[in-house]
Amino acid sequence: MRRLGLIAGIHTEATVRYLRQFDEQASDRFGRAPSPFRVFVNSVDGRAFESAMKVRDAAEAHRICVEAAQQCAAAGAEALLLGSSQLHVGADAIRNSVGLPLLDLVDATLTVAANSGVRRLALLGVRFPKEDEIWQKRCAKLGLIAATPAADAATRVNAIVNEELSRGFVDGASKAELVRLCADFRREGARAVVLAAPELRLALGAGDSALPVLDATEAHVAAAIHWVTSGNCNSRGQSI
Repeated sequence: MRRLGLIAGIHTEATVRYLRQFDEQASDRFGRAPSPFRVFVNSVDGRAFESAMKVRDAAEAHRICVEAAQQCAAAGAEALLLGSSQLHVGADAIRNSVGLPLLDLVDATLTVAANSGVRRLALLGVRFPKEDEIWQKRCAKLGLIAATPAADAATRVNAIVNEELSRGFVDGASKAELVRLCADFRREGARAVVLAAPELRLALGAGDSALPVLDATEAHVAAAIHWVTSGNCNSRGQSI
């Protein structure tokens, strides 16, 4: 039985989506057979993390992430997942401090995109400059292009996530804004939209968007289950 440590805490709704994805994908994969893994959650102080990011206090943001990862390791985790795109700003600090595999959301998501043949993406739900930098650098390595909303639209998307979707509330007008934004991205040449924030899936189902939807949470969980079942579980301290 493999043990996965999910580092969460930015929003409760995001954590719920992760756990639901694990349940659904495990059911699809293993049916009635016992699941070969268990997931336990260690929540960071989401407000403290976001406060550190707003003032660009990288050291404090990294400390919060590393502390949570160390606690997961002490509790018996064999691999780690960061349960939001935002928390991946602390990924390198975790890799340098904790001797466990880190199953990376950005790598998992962009691998799906690259394997599908899509090269031009729209990226929704990225909030901080360092977070966007991580996505853009990984895209460049894979020959992908990721467009992001203009500043005012990005601010609005973040407000929808933080003030509505994070509470499980889907406002019709806000959903319409997101649908229009996807249509705009399509006209500008994007061929799929990446939902970096788990909560966005509440408002953008597969049939809602003018673009195919690539849900980072779904890709991340699928990569974690693949890791459990692939025989690579002895890898240490690396991104997978």
